[in-house]
Amino acid sequence: MPQPQFVFDRFGRVLRQELAGLGDTALTMGKNMVMQPAAGYAGLLDLVRGRGLDSAVNTIDSTQAIAGGPSTREGMRNLQAVSDTIGLLTEPLTEYVVDPLGKASPAAAAGLLGLAAVVDPAKGVGRVGKLGKLSAEAATGGERALTGALRPGLDPVRGQTSNELKAMQRRDLSAQEQDALAGYRQRYSDFADASSFMTPQELGKVVGSESNVRKVDELLRTLPHANEMASLAKAGAPKQGWYRASTQALIDVFGHDDAPRFASLLAAMSPQTSVEMNLSNTLKTWKNWTAAGRPTDEKSIRAILGSSVAGTKGEGSVLEAWAQNAHRSLSAADPLKVTLSGPKVDSFYHNLADDVYRVTNDAWIANGLGVDQGLFSGSPTSLQLSRGDPGLTPGYIATNARIRQGAQKAGMFPSEGQETVWSLAMPLYESQSRLGLPAREILDRGLLTPDVIRGTPDFSTLLNQGQNAKILEQAGYGDQLAALRPHQWPEASVDLSLADQRNVDKMARRLEELQSNRALESRAIRVPVSSPTPPSTAFAYATPEMIPGEGIGHLPGLLYDTPGARQNFTSRAGSAFKDVQGRDVLRQAVGHNPLQTRSMTGAFRPDGEVPFVGARKPIEVQPGFGIGSEVQVVGGAKNPTIPERVQRELTAVEALRGAMTGQHGSPWNVQIPMAGGESLFFPMDKKVNPDNMGLAAVMTNGEFPLADTGAGTALINFGNRPLARLERDQIGGWLGASQQPYPSRNVSDYVDYSQEWRAPPGSGAVTRKMLGYVDQLPQGKQAALSDASMKPADSLHDLYTSVGASRNEPTRDDLMLLLDIMRKQGLQGVRGALNSGAALPVAAGAMIAPGLLQYEEGRD
Repeated sequence: MPQPQFVFDRFGRVLRQELAGLGDTALTMGKNMVMQPAAGYAGLLDLVRGRGLDSAVNTIDSTQAIAGGPSTREGMRNLQAVSDTIGLLTEPLTEYVVDPLGKASPAAAAGLLGLAAVVDPAKGVGRVGKLGKLSAEAATGGERALTGALRPGLDPVRGQTSNELKAMQRRDLSAQEQDALAGYRQRYSDFADASSFMTPQELGKVVGSESNVRKVDELLRTLPHANEMASLAKAGAPKQGWYRASTQALIDVFGHDDAPRFASLLAAMSPQTSVEMNLSNTLKTWKNWTAAGRPTDEKSIRAILGSSVAGTKGEGSVLEAWAQNAHRSLSAADPLKVTLSGPKVDSFYHNLADDVYRVTNDAWIANGLGVDQGLFSGSPTSLQLSRGDPGLTPGYIATNARIRQGAQKAGMFPSEGQETVWSLAMPLYESQSRLGLPAREILDRGLLTPDVIRGTPDFSTLLNQGQNAKILEQAGYGDQLAALRPHQWPEASVDLSLADQRNVDKMARRLEELQSNRALESRAIRVPVSSPTPPSTAFAYATPEMIPGEGIGHLPGLLYDTPGARQNFTSRAGSAFKDVQGRDVLRQAVGHNPLQTRSMTGAFRPDGEVPFVGARKPIEVQPGFGIGSEVQVVGGAKNPTIPERVQRELTAVEALRGAMTGQHGSPWNVQIPMAGGESLFFPMDKKVNPDNMGLAAVMTNGEFPLADTGAGTALINFGNRPLARLERDQIGGWLGASQQPYPSRNVSDYVDYSQEWRAPPGSGAVTRKMLGYVDQLPQGKQAALSDASMKPADSLHDLYTSVGASRNEPTRDDLMLLLDIMRKQGLQGVRGALNSGAALPVAAGAMIAPGLLQYEEGRD
């Protein structure tokens, strides 16, 4: 153990070497020599006067701001060099001198820490803030928040997250990344404010691409603002301490050596399950893994999972995400060094290991913030995982920053900000069904009490209950369980201002909308009762693909790339059309209330023959999306259809989408459940497997077009030949459907661009044909659709540019020009460019073909 005297001697020698010739650096240090000790003592004076730790930290912060930093970039880099050298002193000084001295004499310790703040004010804030925390604990007799193996080496300070993260950024970001960050802060105001609340890893991912910066900036404008997040955190404060209570319980039960590994396994098995089931599955897996001698090979771990988790399918009941991450957790030599796949899962593990800077953004956070959980999804490559990146996305990073902002305003750690919002959103949403009341009425009646919030499930409580306790006793943890003390949750009542209450009311409104949208989703997948009378509503689905069509000349290699590459591109292109809730922006522009966009599998056979062979071109099976909305059914029992106005809206939207994405055709269809209908709808739990779709498309040989909606597949029968029962069963088997189909009346349209794309680039029919469909809408909806097209056009233009460059493939110039005009001026700009003779994907004078509207005559 090095002694303080040795550290002082070593520090003195290094300091003299580093200071030689640093003029701007010396000036900064001179100013801070005056201001930093004053800041520390001013903060301590606030504590003495009884104003609390938050007041003390704010006083320290404002006093230090007077000193500032170097005025030149070279001075900043030199100062960083000296700051790193100072670290040789401050780390052992804090451990061996300041921590013990701070408990006995805060004033003396403040003088020592003033030296560290001379060089780096941000580091000084963290150290003096830590001293204030120790002083407050000494004055109140409080204990350190966490004991055992997972106790952090450096205690963060509530209210100082941004300063602590900025110090990390200066330490860890490269000079190039810092230069990029400074430039983006000048151009993107929301990103500039939030960037102080991002970790170096997060910023490194964002500033590497202006497109990522723009995505983060846009999402920050959509997310609830920081003040609202603070209000939500304060309202959920009765459950503050969720993570630290759970972490301490894991240490107390599993011990110093095993607690990190169990926490990692617990996080690995958390996706798509409740807190209660997550713990139950993990406890059984841990017990069986230990009994088996703790194997580390993947085959054994998968078998143990299959015999441990809930379900009747053995290994078939194990989610693949669980299996892969569980293998990482149980096979690692050091679980503390493992990166789990998926930003939510990895953050959850780190929070359970008492990393207070990480934020676990799961389904309940998405619900409370009113965003699609897909924003948080990330699929890292093996290389990213090896570098410690769990698959962070712009959506996850932006949400992290916003929650950290709110938590700091609420006087909480980032992890506490998330756990309290989570503990508010869950019971408020679930109470709507339990009480039969909307969320805002529940609040108005005072039915969401602190006790209800404290009752949200947590691991520290669940470990010692029911079946969980039995599993632990069987696994040999009975003594530890008997000694486990229940956590004492905050008892003080929550005092919310009127502004806080209004902010909580906003979340309640979002949860009401979520309940309404989920009811809509339930209606969309409900299998109808057979009836000769059609229902009053049905669902209209578009099934667009995103891979550009064959022969168009736009990123042509994508068509024949690997399934993974095509799925990745499709996901990125499809996200351009979704809002933060995952709902289609173009459908919303024409007045529809769309479902969340689903993944689907498409099948399409291009026109023409294979050169020199004479056979028809093969069927293309591509990933795509099912975009649905509920529509009115009119026309009576004998000829049910949907209003012509709605048909024009659907066709205009898909004509626009197809032109923007380089598609040969853009379809939509409505299947109206009706006894005697010639078409069929096969209900399914998810999208059709690509192999199944390919088989079904080949076997039906184009006679019956197939439209996968992501929750069922329509077989569209344009002919007069009814299908025999055997044929229905065969087609269902090819698709992989497990339920019987129901008959339906088909109403559909198909915007066919195949001939128009064959025209020379810049000369022909696509844009004019697309505008012809849009022009059939009322002026107000044309304007709304024009506005809604701008953001997707911008995202697609950036995507096509980057993908073309990375793959060294051509993009079609006229399509890129169309998107460039559209992203800046909307459809009105496209009309103006078209009239001026710009080279757009349009054939002059092309006829607007009528929509291929199809519906079938019912049988008596």
